[in-house]
Amino acid sequence: MNLAWTASKIRAFENLATSGSRYKCGGSCAFLKVGKTWGLKFYQNVDDRDFAFYQQRRAAKHKLGPRVGNRFKIQHPKCRYLLNPWWKEICIEDNPSVYVYVTEAALIRRSSEQRVLDLEDALDKIGIYTEDLAIDNNVGFLYGGKLVCIDFDYWSTDIS
Repeated sequence: MNLAWTASKIRAFENLATSGSRYKCGGSCAFLKVGKTWGLKFYQNVDDRDFAFYQQRRAAKHKLGPRVGNRFKIQHPKCRYLLNPWWKEICIEDNPSVYVYVTEAALIRRSSEQRVLDLEDALDKIGIYTEDLAIDNNVGFLYGGKLVCIDFDYWSTDIS
Protein backbone atom coordinates (compact mmCIF):
# COMPACT_ATOMS: atom_id res chain seq x y z
CA MET A 1 0.00 0.00 0.00
CA ASN A 2 1.41 3.37 -1.00
CA LEU A 3 0.49 6.02 1.55
CA ALA A 4 2.54 8.76 -0.12
CA TRP A 5 0.18 11.11 -1.91
CA THR A 6 0.76 13.38 -4.87
CA ALA A 7 -0.45 17.00 -4.87
CA SER A 8 -3.23 16.15 -7.34
CA LYS A 9 -4.46 13.29 -5.16
CA ILE A 10 -4.50 15.60 -2.13
CA ARG A 11 -6.57 18.19 -4.08
CA ALA A 12 -9.07 15.48 -5.08
CA PHE A 13 -9.58 14.52 -1.45
CA GLU A 14 -9.87 18.14 -0.38
CA ASN A 15 -13.03 18.15 -2.49
CA LEU A 16 -14.24 14.94 -0.85
CA ALA A 17 -13.49 16.31 2.62
CA THR A 18 -15.68 19.36 2.06
CA SER A 19 -18.55 17.54 0.37
CA GLY A 20 -20.43 16.44 3.47
CA SER A 21 -19.05 12.89 3.42
CA ARG A 22 -19.75 10.66 6.42
CA TYR A 23 -17.11 10.83 9.10
CA LYS A 24 -16.51 8.95 12.31
CA CYS A 25 -15.84 11.54 14.98
CA GLY A 26 -14.02 11.33 18.27
CA GLY A 27 -13.11 13.96 20.80
CA SER A 28 -10.17 15.40 18.91
CA CYS A 29 -10.24 13.84 15.47
CA ALA A 30 -12.54 12.87 12.63
CA PHE A 31 -11.88 9.88 10.39
CA LEU A 32 -12.97 9.38 6.80
CA LYS A 33 -12.43 5.99 5.18
CA VAL A 34 -11.57 6.57 1.53
CA GLY A 35 -10.53 3.07 0.45
CA LYS A 36 -10.68 -0.50 1.66
CA THR A 37 -7.42 -0.28 3.56
CA TRP A 38 -6.81 3.43 4.13
CA GLY A 39 -8.42 6.66 5.27
CA LEU A 40 -7.81 10.21 6.47
CA LYS A 41 -7.62 11.60 10.00
CA PHE A 42 -8.64 15.25 10.47
CA TYR A 43 -7.65 17.54 13.35
CA GLN A 44 -8.50 21.11 14.31
CA ASN A 45 -4.92 22.26 14.67
CA VAL A 46 -1.49 21.34 13.42
CA ASP A 47 -0.05 20.54 16.86
CA ASP A 48 -2.74 17.95 17.63
CA ARG A 49 -2.33 16.39 14.19
CA ASP A 50 1.44 16.21 14.41
CA PHE A 51 1.40 14.78 17.94
CA ALA A 52 -0.98 11.99 16.89
CA PHE A 53 0.91 11.42 13.62
CA TYR A 54 4.27 10.94 15.35
CA GLN A 55 2.78 8.73 18.08
CA GLN A 56 1.05 6.57 15.46
CA ARG A 57 4.15 6.39 13.27
CA ARG A 58 6.16 5.27 16.31
CA ALA A 59 3.60 2.57 17.11
CA ALA A 60 3.43 1.46 13.46
CA LYS A 61 7.19 0.87 13.40
CA HIS A 62 6.58 -1.74 16.10
CA LYS A 63 3.43 -3.10 14.39
CA LEU A 64 1.25 -1.75 17.22
CA GLY A 65 -0.56 0.89 15.14
CA PRO A 66 -1.65 1.48 11.55
CA ARG A 67 0.90 2.81 9.08
CA VAL A 68 0.79 6.52 8.22
CA GLY A 69 1.33 8.52 5.04
CA ASN A 70 1.44 12.18 4.08
CA ARG A 71 0.36 15.10 6.24
CA PHE A 72 -1.37 18.11 4.70
CA LYS A 73 -3.75 21.00 5.38
CA ILE A 74 -7.16 21.59 3.85
CA GLN A 75 -8.43 25.15 3.89
CA HIS A 76 -12.11 25.59 3.15
CA PRO A 77 -14.73 27.77 4.88
CA LYS A 78 -17.09 24.87 5.65
CA CYS A 79 -14.58 22.09 6.18
CA ARG A 80 -14.57 22.10 9.99
CA TYR A 81 -18.35 22.18 10.22
CA LEU A 82 -18.70 19.20 7.93
CA LEU A 83 -16.15 17.11 9.79
CA ASN A 84 -17.40 17.34 13.34
CA PRO A 85 -20.51 19.38 14.22
CA TRP A 86 -19.34 20.32 17.71
CA TRP A 87 -16.19 21.89 16.26
CA LYS A 88 -18.47 24.66 14.94
CA GLU A 89 -18.85 25.92 18.50
CA ILE A 90 -15.10 26.34 18.93
CA CYS A 91 -14.12 27.15 15.35
CA ILE A 92 -11.77 30.07 14.83
CA GLU A 93 -13.51 31.91 12.00
CA ASP A 94 -10.35 33.45 10.53
CA ASN A 95 -8.65 30.04 10.16
CA PRO A 96 -11.07 27.67 8.40
CA SER A 97 -8.51 24.90 8.09
CA VAL A 98 -8.20 21.31 9.14
CA TYR A 99 -5.00 19.33 9.39
CA VAL A 100 -4.95 15.86 7.91
CA TYR A 101 -2.84 12.74 7.60
CA VAL A 102 -3.24 9.54 5.65
CA THR A 103 -3.59 6.38 7.73
CA GLU A 104 -4.02 2.69 7.18
CA ALA A 105 -7.61 1.80 8.10
CA ALA A 106 -8.49 -0.62 10.87
CA LEU A 107 -11.74 -2.48 11.38
CA ILE A 108 -13.34 -1.60 14.72
CA ARG A 109 -14.42 -4.80 16.47
CA ARG A 110 -14.48 -5.98 20.04
CA SER A 111 -11.43 -7.82 21.29
CA SER A 112 -10.78 -9.82 24.41
CA GLU A 113 -9.71 -7.87 27.46
CA GLN A 114 -6.46 -9.86 27.58
CA ARG A 115 -5.52 -8.93 24.00
CA VAL A 116 -6.16 -5.26 24.74
CA LEU A 117 -4.04 -5.48 27.92
CA ASP A 118 -1.24 -7.16 25.94
CA LEU A 119 -1.39 -4.34 23.37
CA GLU A 120 -1.30 -1.76 26.15
CA ASP A 121 1.78 -3.44 27.67
CA ALA A 122 3.52 -3.52 24.28
CA LEU A 123 2.81 0.20 23.78
CA ASP A 124 4.14 0.94 27.26
CA LYS A 125 7.42 -0.80 26.35
CA ILE A 126 8.00 1.64 23.49
CA GLY A 127 7.10 4.67 25.60
CA ILE A 128 3.49 5.23 24.54
CA TYR A 129 1.32 5.24 27.64
CA THR A 130 -2.37 4.89 26.88
CA GLU A 131 -5.12 6.24 29.08
CA ASP A 132 -8.24 4.85 27.40
CA LEU A 133 -7.26 1.87 25.27
CA ALA A 134 -10.01 -0.29 26.79
CA ILE A 135 -12.66 1.86 25.12
CA ASP A 136 -13.98 -0.16 22.16
CA ASN A 137 -13.37 2.56 19.56
CA ASN A 138 -9.68 2.97 20.42
CA VAL A 139 -8.47 -0.36 19.06
CA GLY A 140 -9.07 -2.07 15.75
CA PHE A 141 -7.90 -4.85 13.48
CA LEU A 142 -5.81 -4.32 10.38
CA TYR A 143 -6.88 -6.30 7.33
CA GLY A 144 -4.32 -8.97 8.18
CA GLY A 145 -6.07 -9.53 11.53
CA LYS A 146 -3.51 -7.71 13.72
CA LEU A 147 -4.96 -5.85 16.75
CA VAL A 148 -3.63 -2.27 16.89
CA CYS A 149 -4.17 0.96 18.77
CA ILE A 150 -5.93 3.60 16.65
CA ASP A 151 -6.19 6.50 19.13
CA PHE A 152 -2.98 8.52 19.44
CA ASP A 153 -4.15 11.99 20.40
CA TYR A 154 -2.69 13.84 23.36
CA TRP A 155 -5.84 13.17 25.42
CA SER A 156 -5.23 9.43 25.18
CA THR A 157 -1.46 9.01 25.17
CA ASP A 158 1.66 10.39 26.69
CA ILE A 159 5.18 10.05 25.36
CA SER A 160 8.36 9.56 27.32
